Amino acid sequence: MLEVAYAAAIESRVPASPVDVQPSWRELALEKFVPDFIARTTLSKGEVADLVAHQGMHREKGFRALCLWQARPMPAKDYEGHQMKVSFSSPIFSGDMRLAVVEVSFQEPGFGYGSFCVLRGGRGAWSAQCHPDWIT
Repeated sequence: MLEVAYAAAIESRVPASPVDVQPSWRELALEKFVPDFIARTTLSKGEVADLVAHQGMHREKGFRALCLWQARPMPAKDYEGHQMKVSFSSPIFSGDMRLAVVEVSFQEPGFGYGSFCVLRGGRGAWSAQCHPDWIT
């Protein structure tokens, strides 16, 4: 699921995995998101309410993705070609586990940005749509 989010965040048309994964310094708190931002995603009000209701069960400070990456490693690079470190927020799953959101963050010294990804599916067949949500 995180590979699908990563591939969508780097706009890869093929499955991709990150090269340098760091613990996350960010946590998702969906109830604090600006309504205009949520409206630009594919999430309905009911889906947001379901995710908010379940987010406490999935939240982990300093989340580090310790996955057995299956896809080809593809490093994230900035516009000058510098490789960036990647982190994932703790994914938040809906009650039926068929919807999830995660933030994928990219950083290098002095610069960073993140993408909020909405994943749909489950049981190994996820699809993702990502939206830029922060930049430094």
